[in-house]
Amino acid sequence: MISEKSSRREFIGKTLLAALGAGSLALLFGTGSAGIGTETDPFVTASYVLTVSNGTITATSHVGTLPFSGTDLLPIWNSIKTQLPNGGVVFLKTGTYPSSGKLLLDIAGIGIVGEQVATTIIQQNVGVSDDMIQITNDFCIVNNLALLGNAGSGTSGVGLRYTSGAFGKMEKLFIQNTNEAGLLVEANSIGTGFTVFRDIWVNSAGASVSGSFSIIVKGQNYFFNNIISQTPSFGNFGFSIDGASGCVLTF
Repeated sequence: MISEKSSRREFIGKTLLAALGAGSLALLFGTGSAGIGTETDPFVTASYVLTVSNGTITATSHVGTLPFSGTDLLPIWNSIKTQLPNGGVVFLKTGTYPSSGKLLLDIAGIGIVGEQVATTIIQQNVGVSDDMIQITNDFCIVNNLALLGNAGSGTSGVGLRYTSGAFGKMEKLFIQNTNEAGLLVEANSIGTGFTVFRDIWVNSAGASVSGSFSIIVKGQNYFFNNIISQTPSFGNFGFSIDGASGCVLTF
């Protein structure tokens, strides 16, 4: 059995290999499922399972609600939310999922989970100027995903924007090529429980906005562990703590 401490060491080691030029998300996060990332995981049994084949995304329900399909993740996500008023987990199998806009997690207990961070990719469409994912409610999770922005073809947009909510869990994410910050934590995590951000690599400091930070933290009551910030260009910066309080950072 691999301990959590050993898992952290493995994560850091693979990250350093990638930073030195391995050029592979598989080297960064491994090829096996780690943490949350199986549709029957006891922590998060999926309500919907998504697959993509030849450009067509198919969403199959595990809770007796309607199936959906199409070529754009955004309308499928919005349709799924109408079937999950009390929350639920949407599990994405390995593949690349094009998205024409922001995936809003505004229902308590809703989550989006990938099969493997190295192979489960949400790709922002060319020309889109919007956030990729935004969270505005409690107990939301985003795990095991690569979020790839459109690298300057848009004019604005954050990779993952955490606007409000408590007791959330964001783990094992790779965020790259966003037009603004890769990760923006801008609100208070209300209550006694921390929202967790763990094992996240951000390689975005605003492809379109000079002077940006790849990670910006403005709120309070957050737990950060194994967060890696890389700034590729434009004289931008890494990690900004702007008026944040009650946060715990461990490495």
